[in-house]
Order: sequence, then C-alpha cells, then structure tokens
Amino acid sequence: MNTNEVYKFEFERTAEQFSLFVGYVSSEYRPFWYGAALFAVAVVLPSFLGTFLFSSHFGVLFGASVALLTYALLSNVQFFSPLSPNGIYLGPVMVQIDGRGLNFEHAKYESKMKWEAVIDVKEEPGFVFLFMDKLDGVLLPSEVFLNAEQKDEFVRFCRSHLCY
Repeated sequence: MNTNEVYKFEFERTAEQFSLFVGYVSSEYRPFWYGAALFAVAVVLPSFLGTFLFSSHFGVLFGASVALLTYALLSNVQFFSPLSPNGIYLGPVMVQIDGRGLNFEHAKYESKMKWEAVIDVKEEPGFVFLFMDKLDGVLLPSEVFLNAEQKDEFVRFCRSHLCY
C-alpha cells in the first residue's frame, strides 16, 4: 500500500448532507430517547396531572394516546438544518487527505487534523464517514470518487492509518 498517496476532493457541502450525518450519528442514541419520551408522557405526565399510574380511565387513555403520538412523531422525525447559509458548514470545501492527516479548506476557515484524531471509518451507501468522535466527523459523498474502486482504495487507505 502506498502511504504517500494524496486524496484531494472538492465538493459542495449541503444541508441535506448535514441532516444525513446528524441522523446517522444520532441513530445509536434514538432508542434511548424513544423510551425516555414514552416513559415521560405515559407515566410522568399523567402522574403530574393527578392520574398516578393509570388510576383512572382518563389517565390510561391520556397516557396511551400521548405516548403513541410521541412515538409516531419521534419515529418520523426529519432533521432540519439549523445551519446558516453564510456559516462555515455549507458551501464549497476542499479536503486533502494523506499519510499525515486531513486538511480542510473552506472560504471561511482552514483546519488540519492528524490521523490520531480519526477513530473510525464507516462506508455507507452514498457516503464515507470519517469519525473524530461518536458525534463528530467528516462526511464524503460518493460522488467525489471517480469510481467504486477508488472509493474502496480510499477506505482501505484511511483504515490503515487509524490509530485505534
């Protein structure tokens, strides 16, 4: 494997990519929040209203209906983009990745990371994720690669540089 390889990608970061990334990283924690929300609306809220643990028909109906509504809303949540159109996430970005680490260049910032900062590489349909933490990372759309072979080589290159 050639460790002197340099991968250089230029692409437009979009709100849709941000939403996809947030959805992907938060999916690990979503079952916990479903359970917490269901518990809150089925037990805590009726208790607060004086119908402790379904002591009346109203409590049962109210708790069950609110729990089902909450579950339905959480199951179908669509992440919106809290990003500013003039901020640092959206817009054109240049990413250069080599044996020393990752370099990012945007119209408003430049940053560098060493490979020690990268904890995982995940390949999903349409994207490659480089994680710096469980909730932070870099999303590279598949369109930046010339073909599937280059994408596979890139993923192997990145995994060979992981320190974890």
